[in-house]
Amino acid sequence: VGEGVMGHDTIAASEAMVAKIVNYLAQRGVRQSTVSALELGYPRDNGIDTLFSDAVHWLINEGIVRQKARHEIQGGPQHELVAKGCVLTSRGFRLLADPFEGSLTLGVAVRRTAEGGAGYSNVGDLLGGLLGGFTKTISN
Repeated sequence: VGEGVMGHDTIAASEAMVAKIVNYLAQRGVRQSTVSALELGYPRDNGIDTLFSDAVHWLINEGIVRQKARHEIQGGPQHELVAKGCVLTSRGFRLLADPFEGSLTLGVAVRRTAEGGAGYSNVGDLLGGLLGGFTKTISN
């Protein structure tokens, strides 16, 4: 995937996409949800769809999201990619309560990144927090 609108290959774009997906699912609790990049506020764009698909698969592979759908990702009403039957796992919910920066929890950092595009001073802090929390969880 080449550079395009919003620099789809950057850590910041990945961080924002992951944060928006996690925030969207966290707000829905244990209800299986359908989510798309359009639903998250992104413009209709093939590069965005690719980033969205990659982010969903990464979250599933990391054990943060579970997906219970026959066709994991398929076309939506506006020909965008949609991920059906997604829900945060218990591990995903636990990660949101983990400390992130000082008294800031990972959940608050995710919400701030998703809502305002707020990044953190070190590149990849958010993704590192998710990975670090995931590693910490499976090592216990």
